[in-house]
Amino acid sequence: GLPQWFSCRFTPVKNPEAQFIGMLIIITDISAQKNLEINLRQSEERHRDLFENANDIIYIIDTDSKVIAMNRMAEQLLGFSETEMIGESSHHFFAPEKLAAAIEQGNAKREGLVAVTLYESEFISKSGQRIPVEISSRIIHKDGQPTGIHVTARDVSFQKKSQQELAKSEARFRFLSEYARDMVCLHRPNGDYIYVSSAAKPLLGYDPEELIGRSPYDFFHPED
Repeated sequence: GLPQWFSCRFTPVKNPEAQFIGMLIIITDISAQKNLEINLRQSEERHRDLFENANDIIYIIDTDSKVIAMNRMAEQLLGFSETEMIGESSHHFFAPEKLAAAIEQGNAKREGLVAVTLYESEFISKSGQRIPVEISSRIIHKDGQPTGIHVTARDVSFQKKSQQELAKSEARFRFLSEYARDMVCLHRPNGDYIYVSSAAKPLLGYDPEELIGRSPYDFFHPED
């Protein structure tokens, strides 16, 4: 079974002549209180472990945007140690052109307009490296009053780079297809056109827009 905890109080007992004649012992079962303390400590340890070992930047600020705590990933990506940032403004993390929007998001939470915000921004590390991030932040309450903001920022550098590479690839494809003499087209699985190059006009007599969403079989000669 579960261990039991007791509190023991010992009080000396003396007679009218102030002579020691015994001991009064009061034993109180404090198992419920002790188990609650243990569960609370274990919960705090689990939360601390998740906080410290998260793959995202996590930091907590007070109502004046001063840093209260930050995790290892924040130290690693931003280049600031928790020790040097405690009590400093989290505004140091943001790119100058992104700061006003971040302050607006924070004010919306402090004023009770929203409880959680999700937005894109950009941090600048201690070394000057720009880090595009997706920020999710929520207000922290204690006794019904806002006491701070919990901020989670995900590094989206890889996603941003992938989007840029995709945009470049699409631009190259469009450039080549638009200036090619041959008609270049893309189809849905059922065969319908989703993209047709401008060569469709001299070859088929149709503007590309007229072909989008139609099947190429609509343009075959019946005998074929």
